[in-house]
Amino acid sequence: MATSPHQIQTNQENAQFSTGPRTEEGKKIVALNALRHGLTSQLVVLPNENNERYERFKAAVIRDFHAEGTAELMLAQTICDTQWRLERGRATEDNILARGHIEPQPDYILNLEIPDVQTAMIEAGAWERHERVLYNIHLQEGRLHRILSKTLADLREQQARRKQQAEAELEDAVAAFTYHKQNHLPFQPTEFGFVSTIAEIKLAALRQQWRKRIQ
Repeated sequence: MATSPHQIQTNQENAQFSTGPRTEEGKKIVALNALRHGLTSQLVVLPNENNERYERFKAAVIRDFHAEGTAELMLAQTICDTQWRLERGRATEDNILARGHIEPQPDYILNLEIPDVQTAMIEAGAWERHERVLYNIHLQEGRLHRILSKTLADLREQQARRKQQAEAELEDAVAAFTYHKQNHLPFQPTEFGFVSTIAEIKLAALRQQWRKRIQ
C-alpha cells in the first residue's frame, strides 16, 4: 500500500526527534556496532588486531602479485582485505571451539577416560551451543571466497592487458629505434611518448634480431 502524504509528513516530523546518540558513551557504542561481526566490519583492522602486521601483509600481497598502477593496486588491496577477513573468521571459529573447553561440561563428558573422545565431545557441544554464530561465519566466508576468486580473476585480466599493451608499445619503440639507427638519426624514446628506456629498447631490438636469425 502506498504511503499517504500525511504519513510522509508524520515520518519527517518524527525523524526530527531521532538524532542518534547524544552522549559520548552512546556515540562510542554506535561507532563500534560495525565491530560486532568481524567478517562484515567496515573496518579492515579491528582495534584488537595488529596494524603493523596488516601493513606488512598488504605490502607482501602487492609485491607478490606485482601490482602496478591504480587499478591493479586497488584489486590487490581488495585481495589483501578479503584474505585478512577470511583469516579472522577462521581464528574466530577456532576461538569459539577453544572456549568450549572452559565452559561447564556435563558429568558424562568430564568422566570420559579417553582424552581424544573427551575433546571431540567438548567441541561437538561447542558447535551445538554456538551453531548460529558459526553458521553466520561460514556464510560470510563463502561470500568472501567468491569476492576473492573474482578479484583474483580481475587482477590477472588487468595484468594480462597491461602486458599486451607494454609488448605492443615496446615493439613500436623497437621499430622507431631501428629506423632512426638505420638513417643515422638521434632517437630519444620520451620524444615519441615511449615509457621504455633506451637500454630496454636496444635489448628488445637485439632479441628481435636473434629470433629472426634462428628461424
